[in-house]
Amino acid sequence: MRYTRRGCILCAHVDRECYWTEATVHHVAPAEPDPDKGALVWTRRIPIEHDDTVEKLQQRVLPIEHEVVISALQAFANGTSKSFERREPLVVGKSEEEALAQAKTWAIQQYPNG
Repeated sequence: MRYTRRGCILCAHVDRECYWTEATVHHVAPAEPDPDKGALVWTRRIPIEHDDTVEKLQQRVLPIEHEVVISALQAFANGTSKSFERREPLVVGKSEEEALAQAKTWAIQQYPNG
């Protein structure tokens, strides 16, 4: 299950039968073909409820995205910011990458204003 907003990808992940997404702050990786592959600075998991729609999930995720960005900026300003890499990638394999690309295209068409 994948949801997207322009500028923010919300991937649903399964961990012991619980669906979740996450809000992240990461470094931009200008040398990579995908600038979203930079090292992570801050993350926060958000559960996906069984009755969630894209709109309901977006309403819950947006304020958490704001909190994550503010927390990352505060850590940076205080000199306590640390980057880290994922131990396991969230998107694995060509088929998931293709599905994610299709989801991004669909979401931009459905939600042109984010």
